[in-house]
Amino acid sequence: MSDVLVAADPIAGDDQTKAKTYRGASIEELLPQIRADLGPEAVIVSRREGLIGGIAGFFQKRCVEVDARQGGPRIDVYDDGGDGPEVEAARASEPAETIIERPVLTEPHPVRNDAATREGLETPTVQRLVGEAKPFADLLDEVAVPNPTPRATPGSPGRSYRSSGGHEERPDSVDPAPAPEAEPIPEPRRIAALREGMVAAGLGADLAADVVDAVVANVAPFATPSRIRTLVRNELALRLPVAPAPGAGRRQLAVVGPAGTGKTAAVARVAAAHAAAGQDVACLALEPADGGAALRAMLAGSEVKVEAIAYDELAVALLGESAQLVLIDTPAAAPSTGVTVESLGATLRAASVEEIHLAVRAGTASPAAVEMHGNLKGLDPNRILVSAAADTRYIGAAVDVAIRTSLPVHYVAETVVDLAPADPRDLASRVVP
Repeated sequence: MSDVLVAADPIAGDDQTKAKTYRGASIEELLPQIRADLGPEAVIVSRREGLIGGIAGFFQKRCVEVDARQGGPRIDVYDDGGDGPEVEAARASEPAETIIERPVLTEPHPVRNDAATREGLETPTVQRLVGEAKPFADLLDEVAVPNPTPRATPGSPGRSYRSSGGHEERPDSVDPAPAPEAEPIPEPRRIAALREGMVAAGLGADLAADVVDAVVANVAPFATPSRIRTLVRNELALRLPVAPAPGAGRRQLAVVGPAGTGKTAAVARVAAAHAAAGQDVACLALEPADGGAALRAMLAGSEVKVEAIAYDELAVALLGESAQLVLIDTPAAAPSTGVTVESLGATLRAASVEEIHLAVRAGTASPAAVEMHGNLKGLDPNRILVSAAADTRYIGAAVDVAIRTSLPVHYVAETVVDLAPADPRDLASRVVP
């Protein structure tokens, strides 16, 4: 359909008395056509506006539809006489004016019910587009319709009711419904799996979340997503305190902890390693149940001497010992033997032992490791020794307690015969493989 519409078919009847319908973009565009068809004295009896063209109601253009009929001779009711030849000639030379007759007011014409709009909407192409769009319109209607509000009952909080003649009336006021809470954005599966793996390795859930969230928020924006695991591993290694290498000179080192943590084996391994390097090493066993037999058996074949002594002999023994490195194997300490913890702590402080290593066995759960440290704080441990690291991959508890207590990790004992100073990156890689 063109933008400028031609005259419609005339209404049945006498062409001189019946109106014709014209459609176009504007009234100014239709006047020449009306004058050409109905003469210069044509009268416009009605005017309507509508829309034409477009697809499914979109991109339509506005149009004007008018009804016009032929007009009769014009009568000048203001002058009985002629104006003279000159005036009449000038009037004859002027273009005739089409008279617009104001129609009687009727109901407004529906914008989308005119003939032009009907013709456009009834085309096969438009009907096909409307049919294809209907499922999407229905879906939008379902999303837009809110959940129905349950009917209020008398006595509900925030509502007042009036009863007239036993009939319940509408409430005076209704509390507004609370705004729906925004749904949390789901966490990427990669991040969740990384956190879960750290917890499975023995790290506390809160500490694992803190490390991962810090990396995601502050470090990951500067790296590619594929490096998130490496970034978390680096962050954990940076947080892990590790004891520096001791300076030159004499050292006194005690290993404390509950039963089964590998204290005696760790003492033997440290002593053997330094003795193999040519250092003078001595071992003191505090009130051992076996008289020091287990420690002597582990150091058999080395030049390390082992001596079993009582608590009150430790200070004197350390003063009289000339060895470059003196290691102290302590009895098992536990909350059930409170006197042992108290007396052992007092003995170590009286002897001014410099290094007190808390033995944490690999595989211990994080809560248990933290609890063990709390129970043995009376021994004043200032380092951590990780034992039996080769027996399990769940080494996170030792890392966890080191970070929480700020106690540096000094040694990591893989087996009875394999022990070395701690490497923070190696420990972090075991928690975040």
